Parts: sequence; structure tokens; C-alpha cells
Amino acid sequence: MSERLDTARQSGTGSPQVGEAEARRVAEEAREAAWLRPSFGKQLFLGDFQLGLIHPYPQPDPESEKRGKAFCDRLAEFCSRAVNNEIIESDAKIPDEVVKGLAALGAFGMKISPEYGGLGSPSSPTAGH
Repeated sequence: MSERLDTARQSGTGSPQVGEAEARRVAEEAREAAWLRPSFGKQLFLGDFQLGLIHPYPQPDPESEKRGKAFCDRLAEFCSRAVNNEIIESDAKIPDEVVKGLAALGAFGMKISPEYGGLGSPSSPTAGH
């Protein structure tokens, strides 16, 4: 983990507090630089159905699956405790405390590498690397 991110950890939450420029830099570093295979969606849009890109579905590695399940369990508990769909519907906005809670859980860093404090999930908590 970068020293800058490591020293910016909040007490109690373990979440880094960084500025916008640092967050953008980390996101850009995490971006896939080269595509190793074509995108199924793009190929389908172009009329080139390539079933082999999605089937058989890749089996998750055990560590990724464990991280994904733990995240989903924390997310489900948070949502059942802190999210009130009636308030969100009537106010037509998600309350700041819900957004902050999702951020504290790491919901906005699911694709960010664990070395930067993210989940490291390529597309879903159950998808392996």
C-alpha cells in the first residue's frame, strides 16, 4: 500500500481519506491498460456473438469468493439497518449518511485493487480473477 494512503487512514474505520487528485490517480492506476479479450457486450452489439467469452462462467478463486461474500454480508446488514426505501422514495434522494456508510463499507471501491483498499472485484463479488 502506498505510504501516502497508509498514513491517511482514519482511526476506527480503516478507510483512507484522500483528496480528489489522489483518488483520481489511484483510479487511473487501477484501470485496465490493455484488454486481453474482446468485450462480450461490444461484440454482441457489433453482431458478433461470442459465447466463449461468457461460457463457461469462470470459477472464482477461493480468496476472491471469501472477500466477496464477506462484503455482501456487510452490505446486506448495513442496508437492512440504515437504508429506508420509503424515505429515499419520498425525498427523491439518498441521504448523506447512507452514502457515507456505503463509502465506509468500500462499496465505491469494488473494482479497486486490495492494495489500495478496494475489494479487487473484476465485475462482481463472486467473479474470480
